[in-house]
Amino acid sequence: MMFSRRNFIKLTALSTGVFLFDCGSTRRSVKKSAMYNNSIDTLILDFDGTLTNIEKEAKPYVEGFCKCLGRELKLSQSEIETYWNEARAKILKTPEKYGWELDGIIVASATSDPIMTCYPITDEILSKLGTNLSEQERRALLAKLYLENYPKMSESFKEGVDEFLSEVWDLFEGNVYVVTNSSPDKVEKKISHLHSDHSRITIIGGAKKYVVVNDWEAVPQTITISGLERQVYLRRQHYGNILDKIMKEQNTNASRITVIGDIWELDLALPQYLGMNIGFIPNKTTPQYEKEVVLNYKSGFIANGLEEAYKELVKKK
Repeated sequence: MMFSRRNFIKLTALSTGVFLFDCGSTRRSVKKSAMYNNSIDTLILDFDGTLTNIEKEAKPYVEGFCKCLGRELKLSQSEIETYWNEARAKILKTPEKYGWELDGIIVASATSDPIMTCYPITDEILSKLGTNLSEQERRALLAKLYLENYPKMSESFKEGVDEFLSEVWDLFEGNVYVVTNSSPDKVEKKISHLHSDHSRITIIGGAKKYVVVNDWEAVPQTITISGLERQVYLRRQHYGNILDKIMKEQNTNASRITVIGDIWELDLALPQYLGMNIGFIPNKTTPQYEKEVVLNYKSGFIANGLEEAYKELVKKK
């Protein structure tokens, strides 16, 4: 594994002023030597939902997903829309009770983005109809609906994204990465549609931020956060390896890296635990507990858009 327990503790000692290891009831603070520069020198950006307007992009996907689910369940359009709207309203009312479930564990909140909300909505509808699927059958159904409707996704960037990418490139002197679960080729193609040339930005795809590897012991298996009854799973090894690789490439430490994302549990929970700076750009349905955990983190900020995010980055430089 990339982070051994010894190296992880060493990394944290180098990277944070005071870092709290919150593992069960054990909590230790590690003080940083004054010799280390605390200004940030590397920026890591998520892509979907962070640089793009995921609500607009996902609208045709969600509409198609709903229609195709109705087809699979042999329901009329009006019937599936009624079930869908009822399930969605229920989930949005108490988002902390739902999530994107993989292999029996929740890996992200249900309302983090419209695509992920489709999964618990499907589960709710299946439950209401009394349709009992095995986990294999459930995953096959969700995969089928995802693959059938993903090509329907439109392309919509957030306001000011072209200027933002140019400005952060200059601010960080080229030390800018996009780390995404998506295919790097697809992300490169989308970014190439912007007015300015951003081809110098390093894009790392296939991050698998949603994949939990239980035997990766560099970090605790789970942590508890206020406002959420369930545990948050930290052992996203694929993502952790990418973060480690970037630190080595830049010859830097965690406290000098800022990670910006729109889904705390996928994009920011692991970087936060590692002592990195985090920037959170929530959407309209982001659960409150995700906002609170960032607000209560001394090296975190929340931004309502890319312009605000840039201003926060300038402060940290």
